[in-house]
Amino acid sequence: MAQIYSYPQVEPINTDLLIGSRIDTVNDTQVTYNFSVNSISSLVNTDGLTTTSVNVSSAEIQQLHATDKILVPAQGVNLGINVISASIYVTGGTVYTFAAPITIAINGVTMGSIPILQANSATALVYKMQVPAGLVASNYPLVLTAAGAGGAGTGTYRLSIKYEVLQEGNTF
Repeated sequence: MAQIYSYPQVEPINTDLLIGSRIDTVNDTQVTYNFSVNSISSLVNTDGLTTTSVNVSSAEIQQLHATDKILVPAQGVNLGINVISASIYVTGGTVYTFAAPITIAINGVTMGSIPILQANSATALVYKMQVPAGLVASNYPLVLTAAGAGGAGTGTYRLSIKYEVLQEGNTF
């Protein structure tokens, strides 16, 4: 049997299964079951909202025009990410040179943006993004992306995102 630490680490999605047990009070035995991540989170997360924080290194920021940074992974078939709020902490450092706002998006639809002034800041700051209306597409991740290169800046970003997972036809 493999050691638990030998398995790769990934971000969980709602349809993932965990192994757990329950005491059968009639027979006084322990029974093993599978539990979905979604069912467990619904026990502890009464408002249905999840908040996640994601660090973005300077190397990742420099490559945003070529490689999107996944902020929230795709949740599965018929499940969409509804962004409630998003904020970014910019550490400052050597200035980036983005010519267009940096965006958070789902399947190409902007869910928030970081203006050029804040994305290229040389001083530390916290910026709260305005979340616009947009299509909540199912089974797509929420990503950080840039339309063009941002140069060789040295600052880092930390994003805090509050979201809910909507199931088509059920969670409205």
